[in-house]
Amino acid sequence: MVALLQVSLITDLQAASEKTTHAGRTYYSAQWVKNYFHFTGLSTAKGRVTMTSPKVRLAASSGSQTLYLNRVKFTMSYPLLSKEGTYYFSHVDAAKLIHPVLKPGNIRQAKPFSTVIVDAGHGGHDSGSVGPYGTEKQYTLALAHKLKRQLEAKGFKVILTRPGDAFLSLQQRVAFANKYSNAIFVSLHFNWAASGGAGIETFALSPPDSSSTMGGYSTTQFSGNRLDAANIALATAIQAFSIKQLGGVDRGIKRARFAVLKGLQMPGILFEGGFLSNRAEARKIHSNLYLEKMATSITTGIVKYRAETTSR
Repeated sequence: MVALLQVSLITDLQAASEKTTHAGRTYYSAQWVKNYFHFTGLSTAKGRVTMTSPKVRLAASSGSQTLYLNRVKFTMSYPLLSKEGTYYFSHVDAAKLIHPVLKPGNIRQAKPFSTVIVDAGHGGHDSGSVGPYGTEKQYTLALAHKLKRQLEAKGFKVILTRPGDAFLSLQQRVAFANKYSNAIFVSLHFNWAASGGAGIETFALSPPDSSSTMGGYSTTQFSGNRLDAANIALATAIQAFSIKQLGGVDRGIKRARFAVLKGLQMPGILFEGGFLSNRAEARKIHSNLYLEKMATSITTGIVKYRAETTSR
């Protein structure tokens, strides 16, 4: 059973009658998901599950790990299962993705916070990705300072893991962040790909008993997994507002076991703000105005996350 979920949800999952097992894992039917989350409509035409309510639309396709909630793109831990004419969502996706995203106000681990740890990726001798106009370490630091100013204007206390061009190991970043209480953690990066890369994506830590988007399966529960529900809610808010305000390709909300997320004792995410290997995106990222706009989108997401999770 997934740890540290709300007792009511655990009870409901255990009592669910419309469930099945596959490869040793529990799955819940689309009908059960529809009823539990109070969707008013359910369609399963041509291998595609669509649920609707006045405020939310959910869509997924059989055999695919891609899930859309109100056009926000997610990568599920397991593909939508089709079995004897019925579609099923995995336990880990029902409990640690769909539930916290649709009901962020019910996340017990999401505590009130006043501090944001902003982690500019790379630094010092580690340049990170290199684009035609500059390096990843340069842009993450510039974005971190813009984000700091904007968050402080909203009343947050902001701590930078590296205020200047210094190298910190991943373990040092985690240890530094964990010194602070009542905080969340946002790690800033920019992508690179040999070919075809474009868009923005946000990562939360992979739950136990799931694969990583970056490859590899694990049943290990890391320190950061105690906050899985809060992590995915934070990732959702930041990614959704970034795509809304910046446009471009939505690469979605994904899960990975990045070292900088595994050891955190606070909600945390890793944000990839575009591809330096893509000349058009690199040109935008090189613009101070664009980075300012990106900082605004992240700030808006953090404010939204705090409002949705701590207003109870």
